[in-house]
Amino acid sequence: MSSLGVEIKESPVSDEEFAAMKEFVGDYLAASVSNEEDGGRMRWYPWHSAEYRYNHILNVVALATKIARREGADVDVTRVAALFHDVAKLSAEQDAHAAVGADIARQFLTSRAGYPASFVEAVCGAIEDHSYGGDLNGLPLEARCLVEADLLDKIGAHGTVLLFLRMGYESRSHMDSGEVAERVLERGTDVKARVASDTANGIAHQRLERVQWFREWLGAEIAGLDDPRDAGNADSSDDTDAAGGRATGTR
Repeated sequence: MSSLGVEIKESPVSDEEFAAMKEFVGDYLAASVSNEEDGGRMRWYPWHSAEYRYNHILNVVALATKIARREGADVDVTRVAALFHDVAKLSAEQDAHAAVGADIARQFLTSRAGYPASFVEAVCGAIEDHSYGGDLNGLPLEARCLVEADLLDKIGAHGTVLLFLRMGYESRSHMDSGEVAERVLERGTDVKARVASDTANGIAHQRLERVQWFREWLGAEIAGLDDPRDAGNADSSDDTDAAGGRATGTR
């Protein structure tokens, strides 16, 4: 299909088909938990629940789609791979969940008429690659977009909330909040150093800034908790104004 000599690629995945995939993945995760005896491994942590895992998947779909569009990747391959990337997370061992998830996606896609074999294999290849720990520049573009999105969902405000939830489950004091925020900052710094695309780098930078602001506010408001800004020479009133000014910059 073309317009004025410009090739326009039709999406092989309709909105209805993508909605059916989402329903399948959600049902598969829920069944994975209900079929486990004693709640499975660490089910009392929210990020090991079907609800959290499905929300994580949707976050990764949104991030991966954004990165794919800006970086020129095949958006359908990327978003379908993102949707299935953790489908086996609650039913398979950690080191096998990517391969098992790729098999589940392959069975689902091949049972539906109309998806080219090349599309199916590209999707499954990206799912298999999403746990890759090496240089992201060596991956196909769609797999790279997926890995970057998966990493980015664990940092920023979302990553901070998850670690604070873990504090509660571990019965830790709010006085540990500064340490937890520092851990999120360290993780975010590692992610920013690892992502390869300009788009993912920009998202990582924005999310790191949000956590840095939050860490500074914690230090300014909780007695006995170190304020990172005290390392500078600005007086406390200037720091308060600066923090307030930064707050207006959040999105």
